[in-house]
Amino acid sequence: MNAPARHSEPAASLYDTMKHEARVRCELVREKARDEAQRIVAAARQTAQEKRQQALDEGRRSANAYRENIRQRAQSEAGRATMTMRERVVDRILDEVHEELRAIAHGPRFPEIVCRLLAEVMEEAPGETVVLAPPAHTGACRQWLDAHGKADVPVEPEDRLWDGVAVTDVARSFRLTNTLTSRFEKCRADARKAALQRLFGEQP
Repeated sequence: MNAPARHSEPAASLYDTMKHEARVRCELVREKARDEAQRIVAAARQTAQEKRQQALDEGRRSANAYRENIRQRAQSEAGRATMTMRERVVDRILDEVHEELRAIAHGPRFPEIVCRLLAEVMEEAPGETVVLAPPAHTGACRQWLDAHGKADVPVEPEDRLWDGVAVTDVARSFRLTNTLTSRFEKCRADARKAALQRLFGEQP
């Protein structure tokens, strides 16, 4: 074999070795690039999935909150409507009680009742007083005063007093009233609570 041929063989072997190493390196680079690309794609998919899930969760929470708000509003409106209905029923009953008081004031037993009202208010009356009474019952009040040592107390009719009596002084500097209506109004709130409890089971 001649000398040029002998020199060309090591050169060819070195070229092949370098070419092989280049292929190996290129393959390693491609694998790393492929792995990195797969990692990036997987991370992007994971991020997109998480965002989709967050959007779905937020949507469900918003929908649930909206439904709960609608339910609470409907429940509140129903409660108000029910309470309004109950209040109207109780108001009607209380109005009927007030009308019953008017009937009592025009009934045959009212002279006895008006004397009891007079007895109560006279216990609180200071000094010299004047009794104001319904025009139809001044006689009954006069008889009661005479029978209880108060013959000197004058009795005057007053049209506005249809269901009770009042006492005042000559100068009209004070006035104590004791009527069926005033007594009823004092206990009206308690009567309302009692009616709500009895009719609808509500605690006062």
